[in-house]
Amino acid sequence: MIAIGCDHGGYELKQKILAHLKERGLEYKDFGCDSTASVDYPVYGKAVAHAVADGSCEKGIVICSTGIGISIAANKVPGIRCALCGDCFSAKATRLHNNANVLALGALVTGSGLALEIVAAKPYLHGLDRILLMTVCPGRGGQTYLEGSNQKIAGLRSLLDRVGSRAVIQIDGGVTPQNLPEAYVAGARSVVAGSAVFGGTVQSGVAYLRRSCAF
Repeated sequence: MIAIGCDHGGYELKQKILAHLKERGLEYKDFGCDSTASVDYPVYGKAVAHAVADGSCEKGIVICSTGIGISIAANKVPGIRCALCGDCFSAKATRLHNNANVLALGALVTGSGLALEIVAAKPYLHGLDRILLMTVCPGRGGQTYLEGSNQKIAGLRSLLDRVGSRAVIQIDGGVTPQNLPEAYVAGARSVVAGSAVFGGTVQSGVAYLRRSCAF
């Protein structure tokens, strides 16, 4: 969930960003404001920041005329790392290297076209290089591959592709030479494999397999 908020100066840009997020299938919570009527930016910057800090939202976007004031307001909330970005490189770098959790934009400084590119470039699932998906119930050995696991793999891969993430999906549990090819087709590219795999023959286009290694 992405928290988003603005003052009157950022309202029109916020509406375009909301449409962009909706088009990409990303969930968001709009903290206002709701028009171009004059309001105080700290109210909305802090509302977004608190939502991110308390965990109700994963990341945030705040917008005012320059992005300066609302970013200062957001950064007063403990746990918030709000970065004001005016180009795509900075948006990527601050997420990957500074672990920024809130993006600030200046509506009168950054055009709407570039702003949307910056939002897209600040990848909310970026920075993850591997996602582990349990295909058995954790904590018990000798279990069979959970029914519906391949559908979950395919759904997760679709989400990652939609937001531009290159994270590898790793599966763990119940993997055998028989079900491994279908998991690969669904989108898994790494496996934690036990004796069920190493005791048999790896089939159907899987040329090389080893524990916790991309196949």
